[in-house]
Amino acid sequence: MRDENPHRDDQGARPRAMGSVAFKPKDTLGFITLEEVERLARTMRTLDLGEAKLTADQRFLFLGLGEEQAQAAREALGVVAPPRSLSVHACPGSAGCKNGLRDTISIARRLQAHLSDLSFPAKVKIGVSGCPRCCAESMVRDLGLIGRTNGWTLAFGGNAGIAPRTADVLASGLSDDDSLDLSRRILHMYLESAPAKTRTARFVEREGIEVLRAKLGLRT
Repeated sequence: MRDENPHRDDQGARPRAMGSVAFKPKDTLGFITLEEVERLARTMRTLDLGEAKLTADQRFLFLGLGEEQAQAAREALGVVAPPRSLSVHACPGSAGCKNGLRDTISIARRLQAHLSDLSFPAKVKIGVSGCPRCCAESMVRDLGLIGRTNGWTLAFGGNAGIAPRTADVLASGLSDDDSLDLSRRILHMYLESAPAKTRTARFVEREGIEVLRAKLGLRT
């Protein structure tokens, strides 16, 4: 039977990139409630969408929508969360992974709560990994926490973009409170000193990691 969906190509493949609508769950760490799942499912059935793309930013993206479909999706899903300058990603950690050495979800929520009101010079991505396997890509994030048996390792200045950079380790063996305190201090330094639109990787390259360590009172 012929596919009558005008937003699919002649081979009945995935929709063409005509337009898109993104929906992000309220929880910033990627958890989604039953109510949100049901709302997504109802919207997809109404629009006759067979699939949605889960992006790296933990958004559900509806691709190939016409103008009327896109407007209907926005109305059905409610207000779509605007982009934020801060995003915190965390692996399941000790609560959901046999390799997890630390409680990633708890500390990620605390980081989000303590830092979400700050206005950074550029976007800041934080990765919280429960073990050295670094499933949250903590060593290529602006700020990364890596769980180890003796506490958290904190790294700063990573980037996985067009000019990749491995983050520098600032301290290891940190408690939850100490890692939060150091995170606030280095990000405030970045906020106060970096030019607009400068990511942390370029900030570290400009300032020098040893200079930053000295300003933080850390051993060089």
